[in-house]
Amino acid sequence: MKKPLNIGEFAKHCGVSKTTVSMAFNDNSRIPQKTKEKVLEAAKKVGYQPSMVARSLRSKKTKAIGLMLPSITNPFFPQIVKGVEDAALKNGYSVIFCNFDEEIEKESLYFQMFENRWVDVYSGDTKDYPKTVLPTSQKLQKRS
Repeated sequence: MKKPLNIGEFAKHCGVSKTTVSMAFNDNSRIPQKTKEKVLEAAKKVGYQPSMVARSLRSKKTKAIGLMLPSITNPFFPQIVKGVEDAALKNGYSVIFCNFDEEIEKESLYFQMFENRWVDVYSGDTKDYPKTVLPTSQKLQKRS
């Protein structure tokens, strides 16, 4: 399998700057429409896609939602997961699903991952944490 092009390699392929590539993918009006179309068409031809990791570092947004549930075996939860995923995809987000099997160690690990900005928003219903839908900039408070 061939290694994907990075933005510099792709820009060179197109004969434009990395800034122009970025502006084309971000639909920036400061570049001519013809240039934008040229870049996007070339991207389709060679299969170039911007790095989501690079985008998230720059924007400080992961475009990911964290969803943590105590047990996937509960027949109620698959409907929740499907609904969250469907809504997320429609809005350009992906979902990181965590099943912690009602184990406090796994639960703590997943909340730590979420708080360390792996996701923009997280939600969960656990023994030690309230039901939450919070931006990761807010710390979770344990129940008393």
